[in-house]
Amino acid sequence: MLDIDFFKKFNDTYGHACGDYVIQKVAQNISEGIRSEDLPGRYGGEEFVAMLYNTDITAAQMVAERIRKNIEQSVFEYDGITMQVTISIGVATFDPEKCNITAKQLVEMADQALYISKRNGRNKVTLADDEILQCVLESKG
Repeated sequence: MLDIDFFKKFNDTYGHACGDYVIQKVAQNISEGIRSEDLPGRYGGEEFVAMLYNTDITAAQMVAERIRKNIEQSVFEYDGITMQVTISIGVATFDPEKCNITAKQLVEMADQALYISKRNGRNKVTLADDEILQCVLESKG
């Protein structure tokens, strides 16, 4: 799960057309940062998902960090305005040999890890760990 940090600021300061531009540029960065067999998507609002096929947690973290850095280092220019954009990311993996979880629980794990990235200062990648997994399993999510 990926979320644009302080997205409301773009809409409130520069207008919704600027916000739409930022969403499009972030989506482009995400798409360019993954392989052709992976699946990027907009989850809602300023939130995105990227499903990485056959990717372990270490590789997923590397991809997430690369995307985060690419967006952080990009210059977004809209209507003569130069902006810096950052994103927060939560990473979760599914390994049916280790733990059988539902798709909904996998999304909840990534969302919880994303929340931790936001809570800890934003512009970060957080991996869903066993504690997050246990919390999701206990909530019957």
